[in-house]
Amino acid sequence: MKRISIFAALLGMALFCVACTDQTQATAPSPLGALPASYLGQLPCDDCKAIRYELSLFDDGGDSHLLDYALKRVYLGPGELRRFHDQGQWTVEPDGLLVLDVDGQKVRWQIEPNGDLTLMKTEDGDPEPSARLTRLPEYVGEPLENRYWRLIEIQGKAVSVSAGQREPYLVLRSTDMSLTGSGGCQWLSGSYQRSARTIDISPELGKPETSDCPAQTSVQQQAFIDVLQQSVSWRVLADRLNFRDSRGSVVARFEVVHL
Repeated sequence: MKRISIFAALLGMALFCVACTDQTQATAPSPLGALPASYLGQLPCDDCKAIRYELSLFDDGGDSHLLDYALKRVYLGPGELRRFHDQGQWTVEPDGLLVLDVDGQKVRWQIEPNGDLTLMKTEDGDPEPSARLTRLPEYVGEPLENRYWRLIEIQGKAVSVSAGQREPYLVLRSTDMSLTGSGGCQWLSGSYQRSARTIDISPELGKPETSDCPAQTSVQQQAFIDVLQQSVSWRVLADRLNFRDSRGSVVARFEVVHL
């Protein structure tokens, strides 16, 4: 009996220690600190003044597979015409390096003690002091509602706008949970309901904006209506908006336009 009591006591202590370990692991602070976070900096450029980097990192928002980042690269110079926007996944490796998956390539950043990021050289792994992104005091991003969101992609295909046609766009109004916009040929209206991550959209096509609607624009407009009806979740990544369907696939991408 005494042996059983001793065994039970040891088992209880072991379970307590495991629970403490699990709690410690769960509450261990991330080397990146609180997320979302925004970073800004200028990297060297061979054929321009510099490349401005605007990076935003996001937490999983409750879905562990959604460790997203948004990266805008602007080549500074006359007109600043070269602009690129990347979205992808990030991880932190066991050695503490932040890794961004950019077009299938791993780009590694050293997380500095003050929160800044320093780009690692791919040849020898040494940091490049001039390639540094400063962590901003606050996250810089757009809200979902009361913004003009221009549609740029449907079901993985880039949106095209015919000459004389309006660009497809969407505005979600928080005052009465209504939506307005354009499908390209006809005005959009309707309503929506949302939570912190989910969205339920009921779009309606209104009166025609033009008497002539090219076949391609008409097909694209119907696809726009379809993806709005299919969308069950949303996420704003800095100045971009993604809608996902019930399978978790991105069905529509938008970019904000400040009028």
